[in-house]
This record gives sequence, C-alpha cells and structure tokens, in this order.
Amino acid sequence: MKRFALTLAAAAFSFGLAPSLASAGSTVIIEQYGNYNSVGAVQQGSDNFAHVYQKKKRNRAMIGQRGRGNIAVSGQEGYNNSSGIYQKGKKNIAGVAQFGKNNDAQIEQNGSSNAAGIIQVGKGHKAHTSQSGTGNTSLVIQGDW
Repeated sequence: MKRFALTLAAAAFSFGLAPSLASAGSTVIIEQYGNYNSVGAVQQGSDNFAHVYQKKKRNRAMIGQRGRGNIAVSGQEGYNNSSGIYQKGKKNIAGVAQFGKNNDAQIEQNGSSNAAGIIQVGKGHKAHTSQSGTGNTSLVIQGDW
C-alpha cells in the first residue's frame, strides 16, 4: 500500500497536482496563489513539518521527509521557480525562499540537527546544498535585484 501511495504521489506531482502524504503526528501545509503551480509532499516517520507557499505562475516544489522532527519550508513568488527539500534523519531544518523567475534550489540532508537555507532573488539562479552527519550548517544567498 505504501508503494502504491508513493507511486500515486509521484504520478500526481508529474501531472501538476498537489498531493500530500503525511504520516502520524506530521503536518503538511500547502498555500498556492496563481496558476499552474504544483507541489508534492511525502512524509514518513513522526513529528515532521512541511510548509509550502507559492504565488504567481508555474512554480514547483517537492518536499520529502523521512525520520522524526524534521522541518522544511519553501516559499516561492514569481514564475517558473523550482525547489526541492529532501530530509532523512531527525531534527533537521531546511528553508528555501525564491523571488523572481527561473530559479532552482535543492537541499538534501541526511543525519541529525543539520540546518540549511537558500535565498535567491532575481532570475536564473541555481543552488544545491547537501549535508551528511550531525550539526552542519549551510546558507546560500544569491541575488541580482
């Protein structure tokens, strides 16, 4: 059944729908304003939190969380922005904020108590941060406005 649910979520995401699969004690909040925005959120474990905010057109976000007590937040305003946050472990925190168009941000965390943030303002920026282990911190800020 879990495999079916994950396959369904992946298929829905690729077709621009907004699925959310949350496990016990976990929370997913999705806010979308505009046209053709899409979100996918999958959680496995307990006490995970995900919040996605998108405004304007053709923004895409994916959040995948596995473990306990992880927090992921993605906010995008503009056109054709893309973000992905993937967390495995416990007590990781990650956030993406993008304003403009054609920006791409990806955060991967594997371990515990890691913190990562990406802020991009303008157009055409790309950032990817990956953390493994315990207690790592990363911050990327890019802009041209």
